[in-house]
Amino acid sequence: MRKELPKVFKNNITKPINNNKTVYYGANDRVADNKITDIDKLFKQNKIYRTNVKIKTDSKELETKIIGRSTKHLITINNELIPINSIISLEVLE
Repeated sequence: MRKELPKVFKNNITKPINNNKTVYYGANDRVADNKITDIDKLFKQNKIYRTNVKIKTDSKELETKIIGRSTKHLITINNELIPINSIISLEVLE
């Protein structure tokens, strides 16, 4: 009972293949992703409202309370917008 398998169509390649001639290295993108995942972890907790944090940005370092988030900013209790891409470190204070 030996059955032959059906023939498989195989297209002939007639032109030269030039795959992967350009390379992209995204190491700097990972740093930004880490900041966003840290902020996402912070917002997954149910006690985010008025969480005391210490934020270090490019230009300043401040201790404040976070009350919300938009796509590009963190919102503090004083209605101050902190751009997420300028955050160097974010530490939750107890």
